[in-house]
Amino acid sequence: MKPESCDACAACCKVLMLGITGMSGEDVQYFSTVGTVQGCMAVVPMRCKQLKDDKCSIYDTRPKKCHDFALGGPACIALRHALQLTLQETINSAAGIK
Repeated sequence: MKPESCDACAACCKVLMLGITGMSGEDVQYFSTVGTVQGCMAVVPMRCKQLKDDKCSIYDTRPKKCHDFALGGPACIALRHALQLTLQETINSAAGIK
């Protein structure tokens, strides 16, 4: 199911996602120890310094990379999955339901 909002998620602001194609085995091994390697991507926990209370503090002037990140696109879904966020968990979090 495609998410309809970034509220209470901010998965894209909580991790660094790197393509590992062409990386040395040593680099891939490093990323697998500090994060997770899934297919051709490494997902490393790393919060954006502009993230305040799970909201972007510079949303109106955010970088192009952030602006172009498609809500519900393949990278969004992959990050939500990597952080084990389901749409229902996101909705519950936004509503304050545990």
